[in-house]
Amino acid sequence: MNFGALPERLAHVRAEIARRQAARGWAHPVTIVAVTKGFGLDAVEAALAAGLTDLGENRVQEALEKIDTPTGRRATWHLIGHLQRNKAKHVPGRFALVHSLDSLALAVELDQRAAAHAAGAPVRVLLQVNVAREAQKSGCPPGEAPALARRIAELPHLALEGLMTIAPFTEDADVQRRTFRGLTSLRDALKETEPAFHLTPLDVRKQEFRKSLRGYEPMGVEDFRVRVADELERILREKSVLEERVAALGEQLRAYRDRERAMNEALVAAQQLREATHTAAQREAQVVVREAEAEGRRILDAARAAKAEVERQAAEVQRQYQQYVGGFRALLERQLAELRALDGQRGG
Repeated sequence: MNFGALPERLAHVRAEIARRQAARGWAHPVTIVAVTKGFGLDAVEAALAAGLTDLGENRVQEALEKIDTPTGRRATWHLIGHLQRNKAKHVPGRFALVHSLDSLALAVELDQRAAAHAAGAPVRVLLQVNVAREAQKSGCPPGEAPALARRIAELPHLALEGLMTIAPFTEDADVQRRTFRGLTSLRDALKETEPAFHLTPLDVRKQEFRKSLRGYEPMGVEDFRVRVADELERILREKSVLEERVAALGEQLRAYRDRERAMNEALVAAQQLREATHTAAQREAQVVVREAEAEGRRILDAARAAKAEVERQAAEVQRQYQQYVGGFRALLERQLAELRALDGQRGG
């Protein structure tokens, strides 16, 4: 087949991506995955020659025929089709990203295969969600995605990197948009509630970027920068919420103190009344005093406990924030040092 028009079409696609990103104010990297399903090695050669290094295949067997060749080993391969459990053994070491993980059973099988692989690197996966609920398509139901994502994230030899869905095959753009908006909403909800979608200081320390002859690959670095920025934004939002809670509890504490002063004034008044009245009035005043003292102590104890909890939460947030910023700063300094060293080598 003649692939002579591929560079021109690729340039058009890239220009359209750039136009749409500029229109929305986006700057995150976009990876184009060229699907070679149904084509031979000549398609792989043409894609590589055009600058498309990320290639996708639907079926494992057809992919192996291309991957296990000198030409195929020059590409980064994505498995975009449904993965059967009996084919999981072929994934570690061959596919950079599995787009179609859709069950816990498959995840466990893939985790075991990754553990047994000589390289020992975690297999990067996306959780496929059947947002449109089409019976003929794979993917877990949206309602099961949070629990399944949590279980996948616990597997030590898998790296859950996000969600994937396939829109219905239709020319109705509204249907397609609704599908992807549904996945975006699910992603945003998971980022707020599921630790599996949070970037931790440990993730920062463990992060490794692929290297090329000219240093670190910009796409990998930029993608990680975006993830760090998103996580930092989430932490700052949580910090803002906690600060608001601290302020609210401070208002409550001031209210408790006002009530304490009022109770003290009531105690003084009661004491004065006791001195000015007869025995019966004295007994009644004593009851009032005891109740007022008990209420005052309860209020003070509650206020002190609330204040202590607020101060503890604020200190923990500050500690986590400092730890995160310190880890990220150390990572950046280390990466900058390596980049300077590489620049020095090229200059030498």
